[in-house]
Amino acid sequence: MLQSHDWRNDLVLFHPILQEGKVILEEYNWEIPIDICFIATGNPEGFSHVNKIPEPLLDRLELIPMSMPSEEVEREIMYMEKFRVKPDFYRQNQPEATELFQTDFALLERNVCIPWWIADIINETARYTRECPNMDKGASIRGPIKAMDHTYANVEMRNGYVGNLKDASQGVKLALRGRITLRPDLLGLGEKPEESLRKIDENIEDVMWHAANSVAGNLYESLTCEKEKVEEELKSLFSTDFAQLTAKLSKFPELNRMIEQIERRVLDRQYNPTERELVYFPEKIKPSILEEYHFSALELIGNMEAYRDIIKALNKERIYVPQKL
Repeated sequence: MLQSHDWRNDLVLFHPILQEGKVILEEYNWEIPIDICFIATGNPEGFSHVNKIPEPLLDRLELIPMSMPSEEVEREIMYMEKFRVKPDFYRQNQPEATELFQTDFALLERNVCIPWWIADIINETARYTRECPNMDKGASIRGPIKAMDHTYANVEMRNGYVGNLKDASQGVKLALRGRITLRPDLLGLGEKPEESLRKIDENIEDVMWHAANSVAGNLYESLTCEKEKVEEELKSLFSTDFAQLTAKLSKFPELNRMIEQIERRVLDRQYNPTERELVYFPEKIKPSILEEYHFSALELIGNMEAYRDIIKALNKERIYVPQKL
């Protein structure tokens, strides 16, 4: 790690470090001895836009292979790296531009909530691209980070408060289109760009179907509800509209109990304070926000039942179910 801001050390970053322990700048006929440890990082082969490391460079570096982070660690990184406003940073680094920074930075902060199950599905979708047989190359860890940001943005663009599966689908597609590579035989030669993009989106949605199925399926097995009653109540609720959903759920006790169990799983996620407020202090939350939060959980339950073929025909205009190829 560089300990000095000396310009000569900055130049070192752009030239190979040879076994002799010095950097030769041939255009100036200088020889600069070095006493630093140079560490280079990069994604392994198998990810989109990653090229093979040239052999002469490999001869000058010691390889330390590292596996991808675990699902929990990757999800933590996804939360930590999301977009956030840092007003103090700008004020400290631009002291002369005081008029430019009179804006209330709190207005720029993201106040929308991405429920834990939506975050898990985003993370699982990116991870599944690395195993999907239809893809030559999957998304690196930047994939779920950007998908999370785009999902937040989709909620904001519809003036919403809580993310749902449709928001996640749009965010995931936008983030992964340029970060995955389909098998060549799935893309026709000379086809129009919009046709190729359509095929890429279809494959991303197919991967999301598997991810949502995995998250919903694992969750379903751990819930302690009378699931046969939940199925009956869900069918009954789906025969009505979803207006005033919070009030209606009181008429469906087992379904309401399942939603509460899903939402309270956030207690294990110490990095989502907004969502904990929805669980702990619902009386302080606007009814419209609670409506969206309960709907997102209800949508997940609807997907659970769709995967299990309990509900044969879902109204796709009311809840979103990713399409399987």
